[in-house]
Amino acid sequence: MKILFAPDYHEGQPYQGCLSTALTSRGVDVEYLSHYRRAFPLFRGVGDLTPDALHLHWPGAYFPQRYDRFDWFRVRRYPYDLNLAVRDIPLFLTAHNLLPHNRHKEAGVFQNIQATVSRADGIFVHSRDALEKIVATFGVGAEKCHIIPFGNHSGALGEPLKRTEARKNLGLGSEERISLMFGSVSPYKGSDDVIKWWSENQGVGKLIVVGPVFYEDYAKELRNLADGASHIELRLSDGFLSEEELKTWL
Repeated sequence: MKILFAPDYHEGQPYQGCLSTALTSRGVDVEYLSHYRRAFPLFRGVGDLTPDALHLHWPGAYFPQRYDRFDWFRVRRYPYDLNLAVRDIPLFLTAHNLLPHNRHKEAGVFQNIQATVSRADGIFVHSRDALEKIVATFGVGAEKCHIIPFGNHSGALGEPLKRTEARKNLGLGSEERISLMFGSVSPYKGSDDVIKWWSENQGVGKLIVVGPVFYEDYAKELRNLADGASHIELRLSDGFLSEEELKTWL
């Protein structure tokens, strides 16, 4: 059996990679849909790789918001693209979140996720609470949902560094008090609100915001908010942190 994981985000977080390893140990062949084919990306991707099943992880990747005149078209195209892609094969969905981040109020987005949930032959969620929310939000039968905990992936990083060593590597004072806001930097996480509050109220210690930011306008806004505040430091990157950087910050 060959299962196609879409989209290919396994380098950014370990869930897909761990799941792929587990399936491979059971004799399943796992491939990733690594290329975004225009027009009908899911249908064309499935046609290229001919899997026995499609495992969709983040549906929003196939109606991306690019802030251009075609955003509306991508949203409306998606249900047709999905139905064409899985007309002859089963569809499995991992519901990492209820709706795409930052887009819960965007026209058509809820309907696209509703269509995905309804069409899926099986839905994987990360907790009992998530299962209940999927059922309540989209009206899907609970028997369709299966729990796979997201898991603790820190074991692959090995023993943590000593704090003094990590701080030295990061250029931080050994006794300096740090408040760390860590992870992907995105509007839905409220980094702008935290920075604004820290700037106005002198929060406890130095606030350090660390992680990749994929919205350049948002990055510019954060830099403007933090400008001139010696107790706020932004360490923003274009891509995900390396394993070594992640280990050092942890």
